[in-house]
This record gives sequence, structure tokens and C-alpha cells, in this order.
Amino acid sequence: MHNAKLTTATPISKELTDSFISKIKASTNYENVLLETEVDDNIIGGFILQMEGKLIDNSILRSLHDVKKQFANNDYMHKLR
Repeated sequence: MHNAKLTTATPISKELTDSFISKIKASTNYENVLLETEVDDNIIGGFILQMEGKLIDNSILRSLHDVKKQFANNDYMHKLR
């Protein structure tokens, strides 16, 4: 059994949970996946998937942090020059 944790901003349906499990199985070739779900409204939207020491952060909070970092580094100004 392979354990995974899925964090979302709002509770997700059984159908969506099953869809995540199917995608995990297809991309890893694992036969058995136990998906724990957690709700954390701080991530605003999207999801965070943790499994086997790997992290997929597709949350809105992460995107906002990335944009903030790009502006702090002046990444956009360098591209304009």
C-alpha cells in the first residue's frame, strides 16, 4: 500500500478523490494507493499532493508566492530591457 496526502482549499467529492487515485496509479504503476485528504483554506485553491517524499504544489498560494518572488527579484524589469 502506498500512502499519499492531498490537500485542497475545500472538501472534494468522492469522484474527484477517485480520479486522483486513478491518475496516481497510472503515473506510478502502483496497484494500491491510500489517499488521505485534508482541507486547508490557506492554500486558496488548487491542490498539494504529497507522496513518497515528493511534493506537487499546484496551489494558488504557491503561485502568488512565485509572482511575489519574481517582482522582488525584478525578473520582469530585466526582460523589458
